[in-house]
Amino acid sequence: MSINKLLSPTNGKNSYIIGAEWGQGRTAFGGATAAVMCHLVTQQPSPERNMISFSVTFCAPVTVESEIEIEVEALRRGKTLEQYSVRAKQDGELRAHAIAVFAGTVNSAIKISAETAPLRPNDIAIPEQRLAVGLNPRFEANFDYRFYKGGPLYSGSTDREHLVGISFKKPPSSRGLAHLVCLMDACPPTPAQQLSEYHPLSTVVWNMHFLPCAKHFDLAQGIIMSSYGEVGIDGAHYLNERVWSHAGLPLAFSTQSVMIFG
Repeated sequence: MSINKLLSPTNGKNSYIIGAEWGQGRTAFGGATAAVMCHLVTQQPSPERNMISFSVTFCAPVTVESEIEIEVEALRRGKTLEQYSVRAKQDGELRAHAIAVFAGTVNSAIKISAETAPLRPNDIAIPEQRLAVGLNPRFEANFDYRFYKGGPLYSGSTDREHLVGISFKKPPSSRGLAHLVCLMDACPPTPAQQLSEYHPLSTVVWNMHFLPCAKHFDLAQGIIMSSYGEVGIDGAHYLNERVWSHAGLPLAFSTQSVMIFG
């Protein structure tokens, strides 16, 4: 199942099936769930408005090969801002909930430039690597990973930071923010690289913030993603992340709250 097929509804409107190719065991890769939610909600506002924020709470696992229904509710449509609630339900149960915020262009005297990428992938030759040591989740086969800093999951690395190049194995012909969301979640949770064996983990809350150019970037070459583990206490870990295009153009920022059970 290609990324574009993943983003194609099964009933022509708002029901989707996440195939086993996007799974990790019986459950779906969280980036696939967030991507279908993002895909549907980005069709709601007028095209000239940009999504500036997409905040997802993962309430329960989504099962692969089983239909999920995406419900979108407009919370407010103002002159500059629009807010939407997005719910993913399966078997009548809420599995994920998101708030999406779109904004029009505003003239402002304040402009703060984002930092460019700390490196360009063409500057350093790194071979393709596996997502994790001793683990082969099926969704991994959809992506190419290059670790420029830090290591794969469960590799016993002492790093608290990742700098990873991520791209689709088969770049899609069309592109959009949903494709970028899927790529961003393919980055492994940074703290788990310090484990030397498998322990389950789960993203609980994921807050994404996009720059206007994000919906137009070249998917063919993928992204560069920096992830830093700020703190981890009692299994709860908090990550700060930055995302650039392959050419070093800033695209997005995000934070994650991740539970590691072990």
